[in-house]
Amino acid sequence: MTRTLTVLALALVLGACNSSPLRGVGDWFADARELEVTEFGRSTLCGSQDDQPRVRLFQDISRFEAWREERGIEFAGFEQAGDDRIVVIEQGRRPTAGYQVAVSRVAELRGSELSLHVTMLSPRPGAMTAQMITSPCVVVGVPRVDIRKLRVIDQSGEQRAVWYR
Repeated sequence: MTRTLTVLALALVLGACNSSPLRGVGDWFADARELEVTEFGRSTLCGSQDDQPRVRLFQDISRFEAWREERGIEFAGFEQAGDDRIVVIEQGRRPTAGYQVAVSRVAELRGSELSLHVTMLSPRPGAMTAQMITSPCVVVGVPRVDIRKLRVIDQSGEQRAVWYR
């Protein structure tokens, strides 16, 4: 009898996780779904204000263009296709050239939480690099799905940046 009540209580708690006061908590138990990510462009000078990685989700092209113009960024080969949402992943300010962000073509959607997997590249120790402040970033497109949380996970499994709606 006690076991039955425990299972019933657990089922009620997990069911409540999708109710509005705890919205998003139920995503922990949702099945993961793979989404295709498309790279639209990249730059080594994105105007980052500090050395922390950042991620931004733009709902439409006009908001992205306003952000891009405000920072004076030109993206090599930028070309947006279709109705994708635009995501910018910044590595943060770096002391030399040779830093880049590489984004996996496959993202993981769990409920309304999207995880983008990246490799944060840096010059090898002792490498000759241009001595200039850089701030690498990459622009990618993700399909239009309900995203309430966007996480950037690096090659070691560490969360490097997060965005909430």
